[in-house]
Amino acid sequence: IRDRNDCCNSWFLAAHINSSDWEFWKIVAVLSFDLEHYRQAIYCFSRVINLNNEEWESIYRRALLYKKMGQIRKALNGFQKLYENNPYDANILRELAILNVDYNRVPEAIKLYMDVYESNVKRRQAVVDASENALVSSDDEDDGTDSEDDDADATANDVMTDEMYQEEKKLYPGVNWKKFNKKHRCIPFDWSSLNIVAELFLKIPGKTNENIKKIKTCARWIQHRELQTFWDDSIDDSEFDNRRLKNSRYDSLPDEEKAKEYILPIDIRVRLGLLRLDTESFVEALNHFQFLYDENFGDVEDLNYEVGVALTKAEKFQEALDFLTPLLSLPDYGTLEFYENIAKCYKETEDYETARQFLERVIEMDPESLEQRLSLAEVHYHLGNIDTFRSILNEVTVIRKRQKAELYGIIDEKDKGQPEKEHSEKTASENEENREGKDISNKPLLEDSKYKKYSFKKKKTPQDIERERAEREKKITLKVMDKYESLKNYSKDLEGNDQSQINQWIRTVSDLVDVFSSVKNFFVRSRSKKFVGIIRKTKTVS
Repeated sequence: IRDRNDCCNSWFLAAHINSSDWEFWKIVAVLSFDLEHYRQAIYCFSRVINLNNEEWESIYRRALLYKKMGQIRKALNGFQKLYENNPYDANILRELAILNVDYNRVPEAIKLYMDVYESNVKRRQAVVDASENALVSSDDEDDGTDSEDDDADATANDVMTDEMYQEEKKLYPGVNWKKFNKKHRCIPFDWSSLNIVAELFLKIPGKTNENIKKIKTCARWIQHRELQTFWDDSIDDSEFDNRRLKNSRYDSLPDEEKAKEYILPIDIRVRLGLLRLDTESFVEALNHFQFLYDENFGDVEDLNYEVGVALTKAEKFQEALDFLTPLLSLPDYGTLEFYENIAKCYKETEDYETARQFLERVIEMDPESLEQRLSLAEVHYHLGNIDTFRSILNEVTVIRKRQKAELYGIIDEKDKGQPEKEHSEKTASENEENREGKDISNKPLLEDSKYKKYSFKKKKTPQDIERERAEREKKITLKVMDKYESLKNYSKDLEGNDQSQINQWIRTVSDLVDVFSSVKNFFVRSRSKKFVGIIRKTKTVS
C-alpha cells in the first residue's frame, strides 16, 4: 500500500506537468479512489471532466464520491447529467431518485418514475397500433428468429428490454420487435418500479386517495388490464382479491379478461394497506395486511414489523400485537424501538403484567427515558403497586430536575466539568494513538481531513428541540397567566353592569376554556376508565 501511495502522489504531481492529458488525470483519480483518498480523487475527476465533459465514467465516479462525502447537491447534479445522457439506465434512475429523497425532494423522485410509467404507456399503445395495422415490412420475414449477428449487436439494455416484454411478444406476435425496440426505447416499468413509487407515496402527506388510485392504475397496467377502467369507481381495493367475483361488471367481462392476473405482490399490497391506514380506512387496510399470513414468515418478517409499528401509531393496538408478537422469537428484533412499541400495545390493551415486563426491558436499554418510566409507573398503578408507583414518580422528578438543570446550564460546574475533562483527555489520547498507529507515508497530498462535508440541512439536536419546547411553553404559560390575572380587573367592573367589560370577560374566559380543552391529558381516552390524574411525559434529553 505504501508503494502504491508513493506512486499515486508522484503521478499526482506529474499530472500537473502535462495538465491537458485527461486520460492520465483519470488514472490518478482511479488510483486515488482505490486508496480511499477521496478529496484527491474528486479533484482529479474534476480535472478530467473539465478537459472532457463527456467522460461519463468520471462523472459517475465523482457523483458517487460526492454522495459518500455528504455533498448531496453536487451528487444530484452529477446524476442528473448522467440521466440526461442515458435515460435508459434503470440504475442511474434509482440513484437519482434516492438522492432526490435525501435532498428532501420526494415529489421530484416520484415524478421520475411516473414519467417512466407514462413512457411505457405510450410504448404499449404504439405496440397495439403496430399490431392492429400489421406494420411488418416484407424484408422482415425473419422477425420471429434471432440471428447470432443480431444477438452480438444487441446492447445490454436491449437485452434487458427484450426480457422484460416477453408477455407483450406473446400478445402481439406480428410486431417487428427489433425495429420497434430501437424506436420505442424506455426503462421498463415493472413491479419493482411500482414498489418504489408506493414507498415514496408514504413519505409525502396529503393526496393519499389520489396516490392510492395511481398505484391501482399502475398495477392494472402491469397486469395488462388497463381497459378495465370501471374499477376506478370502486371505493375499495376488491379488484385485487376474491371480492372482485361479486362485482357485476367484473362478472360481465369476457373469459380472456378474467384469466388475467389480479393479485398484487405482497410488498406493494402492504404499502397500499399503509396508505389506506393513513386515510383511516382501517378495515380495507387490515384486509391487505391479512395477506401476510399466506406468505413464508421468514420472507416477510420486515413487513410484519412495518405493519405492527404503523398499527401502533394508528392506535390499533390489539391488531398491532398480531404482527409484532411473532417477531419476539427473532434476535434481530430485540431493539429498543421494538420493545417500546410492543410494550405500548400491551399497556393500551390493559395487559399490564406483560407491559411491565417489556417496559422494564426498555428502561434497562434506555435508563434516561422519562416517558417510558412514566409508562411503567402508570402500569404499576393499575397493578395496584402503589409504593412502586410513587417510587418511580420520585425517580422521574429527580431525573427531570437534573436534565432541566443540564439543559439550562445551571448544574454545578464541578459536577459538570469532570466528565467533560475526562472526555477531552480520552479524545486526546485516542487521537494520539491514531497518529502513532497511522503511517504518515500513507497520506495523500490532498488530505481528506481538511475536506469539509457539507450538509444540505442542519439537523436539530435533542437539546435544541427541548430548548425550543421549553421557550414555547414558557410563552404560553405567561400568556395564560396574564389572561387569568386580567379576570380580576374585569370582575370589579361586572358589578356595575358595564356591557363592554362583560363581553371582554366572556371572551377572556372562553379563551381560557379553549386552552384547557386543548390539553389531551385532561381527558382519558376511554370513558370506562377512572380519571386518576395527569402523568406528564417528557422526551429524554441526552
